[in-house]
Amino acid sequence: MPKTCPQTVFVYGTLRRGGAHHHLLADCRGLGPARTRHAYCLVVYGIPFVRSSPLQSPIQGEVYVVDDRTLALLDRLEKHPVRYRRRQVPVITAAGEELMAWLYFADGETGEPVPDGDYGPWLEKS
Repeated sequence: MPKTCPQTVFVYGTLRRGGAHHHLLADCRGLGPARTRHAYCLVVYGIPFVRSSPLQSPIQGEVYVVDDRTLALLDRLEKHPVRYRRRQVPVITAAGEELMAWLYFADGETGEPVPDGDYGPWLEKS
């Protein structure tokens, strides 16, 4: 059996607690709320997408420690590298710790901008 290595993933949309796909992270250790260190652009068109530009605001979300199997499941869900492209970015936890985490970008997608970078209120509506 291949060795699994823990990695951190930053989730901002349907993988967040309360989101339709959060069950994929049910067995993973959550590190709590976090935000990206840099500004990106969060848009919603049915589902949320993070774009590299135009720069808008830090993205709000959660960080999870995942193994290789879970990361592969997330890659399939996000259709990496076709629809989304996974990149490591610096994130800051609620405790102020900065760490590198995978974030899924969809630079080709458009939608309604979310100026504060927080999809949480959209989750509450659904």
